[in-house]
Amino acid sequence: MTAQEQPLSPRAQLLWLAERRQISTRVMRIWLRGEGLAYFPADCVGAHLKLLFPQPGQAEPLLPQWGAAGPVWADATQKPTIRTYAVQDFDGQRLAIDFVLHGVPGPAVNWARQAEIGSCLGVSLPGKPWAWLHSDSHQLLAGDLTALPMLAALLAQLPAGAKGAAFISVPHASDIQTLIAPGGIEVHWLVDADLHQGQWSLAAQAWPWPQATVCVTVAGEAKPLQQLRRYLKQQRQQPREQLYAVPFWKLAQSEEGFHDERHQLMDE
Repeated sequence: MTAQEQPLSPRAQLLWLAERRQISTRVMRIWLRGEGLAYFPADCVGAHLKLLFPQPGQAEPLLPQWGAAGPVWADATQKPTIRTYAVQDFDGQRLAIDFVLHGVPGPAVNWARQAEIGSCLGVSLPGKPWAWLHSDSHQLLAGDLTALPMLAALLAQLPAGAKGAAFISVPHASDIQTLIAPGGIEVHWLVDADLHQGQWSLAAQAWPWPQATVCVTVAGEAKPLQQLRRYLKQQRQQPREQLYAVPFWKLAQSEEGFHDERHQLMDE
């Protein structure tokens, strides 16, 4: 059997809305259930995945199959709206995702707010977990509200002896959450009504750099992320293998519109 003749492997599953809860002013948490969760690794908390939202009038979204070049759609005209999120929690039976409730709702936020319990959603298998959870290194974490699920998951998984700091910007004090973190990690909440200012980026740049190996995880809006990434590479000569810096979003652009630029920035 040639590579082109081999069956395409399922990399996305249909899941169903089991519960929703508003956990802060701008964050809605939903829980998904379904037999497809059996394919999800137990250590996927904090990892990225794709959510596939059905088109209007569809009971469930069209799922792709995966070939050597990526997803393959049976009918491209029925392709669902796709958005990237992080796993907030997973216990094997239910998968939790946090949605930031933006001022201008899009298809993802509208679904999170309005979908009836039992509504169907497509979910890709999550990416790989972090490779740098080392007790002998310091940690620098920073980001805005969109990065909070990922940062919270990483903090909870760090070794008990980990040291360092986390800087998290939220638009309102009511968006501050109780996080699990090692005692050696100082968590700084920055109330920033204008998330585009990137206080988290400025605070991370002002952090007193230790005389030790530092693993860096930063994410958020593109402009402050680029500024912080430039500082880390030029001023701190941060090794690429110890740096996770991803622009999650860009002001006034949809995920589709920002897709190519986002990957270009990540590859720099």
